[in-house]
Order: sequence, then C-alpha cells, then structure tokens
Amino acid sequence: METTLTIYQILGITGGSGLFGAIVVSLIDHLFIKSRELKAKQWEIKKDACLQALSVIDSFFSHIRWEVDGKMIENIQKQSSLINEAREAQSKLILTCNDTKLINKFNEILFSKNESGKKPTELLDEFRNLLRKELGFGKKIDLDKEKSWYGKIHGMVEKQ
Repeated sequence: METTLTIYQILGITGGSGLFGAIVVSLIDHLFIKSRELKAKQWEIKKDACLQALSVIDSFFSHIRWEVDGKMIENIQKQSSLINEAREAQSKLILTCNDTKLINKFNEILFSKNESGKKPTELLDEFRNLLRKELGFGKKIDLDKEKSWYGKIHGMVEKQ
C-alpha cells in the first residue's frame, strides 16, 4: 500500500495549527519559486555569454586566411570585433560556465596559432559541442567540417 505524504504531514503540522501550516507551506512554495526564477536568470546569462563567445570567434575567423582544396578563399566578409569584446566574452564564460574545457577551448581557438594541427572549424565544432553540453542541449552532434563556418555565401552581398 503506497502512502503519499502532504507537506503538512512532513512538517508535522496537524489540524489545530492550520494558519501556521498555511504560512509555512506558502513560505516554502515562495522559496521554491524564487529558486527556479534565479536558475532561469542564471541560465539566460550563461546562454548570452556563450553566444557572445561564438560571435567573437566568428569575427576572428573572418580575419584569418582560409584555404579549401589548396585554393585561397577570396572576399571573405569581415566581421568587426574589438579586443574588449573578446575579453568580455572570456570573462563571461569564466563567470558563468562550470566546465573549464569550454574556457580552454575558447582560448585555444583564439590564441593557439593552430598548435593542435586541427582545422579551425574542427576546433569550432568542439567548442560548440562543449557549449551544447554546458547549456544542457544534449549529446554531441557531428557537423560537416567544410561547412560549419561561413566566410561568404554565394549570391549574398555585404551590407553597405
């Protein structure tokens, strides 16, 4: 026989202390709601930090030389970024993310001079998957390394 306990029974509050019990339950409910609200706000701040870091990487990638099948890609549309934006993105990752692998991967992309020998898009995909894990979006996804970052898109023109 299964018994379900109410919050009143758990707290040992019975009939005669109805007002006190209602106050205690109301207070506990309020604390749970505030805790959920705080976690939701923290998640939003973390998500924004992750998106800002991706934007910094996009900007960085628009300024490096790209080669596909031995040919240089010409006319990559440049994305402006300032050093303070990169520093801010790094600081936000440090303050909001739990996995140091994510922060280390961000630093590797921006500062390693390709010491690992991996393509920049491979590093980007690794970073994106670490972000997915940090934000709770599930398992790793594999992307086409040749199409995981756009330098230019045929037929699109740069905004004037």
